[in-house]
Amino acid sequence: MKPASSTSLVSLGWILDEHIMTQPGVRRALVLTADGLPGAVSRDLERDLAERTAASVSGLQSLGRAVAEFAGCAGEQHELLMIQYGGGSLLMMAAGEGTYLAVATDPDADISIITGEMARAVSRLGRELGVAPRGGAA
Repeated sequence: MKPASSTSLVSLGWILDEHIMTQPGVRRALVLTADGLPGAVSRDLERDLAERTAASVSGLQSLGRAVAEFAGCAGEQHELLMIQYGGGSLLMMAAGEGTYLAVATDPDADISIITGEMARAVSRLGRELGVAPRGGAA
């Protein structure tokens, strides 16, 4: 299948609001294309921040693929990247062919619950777009 366009993603922010934003400790969520364009955004996420974040997360995803060999996983798709800050975390997950999901959390958020909801959102996004979700998405 071909990758989802950012235009087709834009109308799917409700999936993020329904699956991700209802979790305690979640600040915001964004689906982006592999080339760094924002697609679906959670409620109240300003466009400027969405654009900057999409560009940055795209680069982080590329770095994640580049270091797979170091982890003993050369050629495998990464499932989750996480950056933990003192004041919260950034979670990044492959969301299908050519798309990624990024979620920002508070420091006390339950990461295991949120990543489970991210996987469910990825599955839902794939169904809505007709794009195959990443391997292992529930």
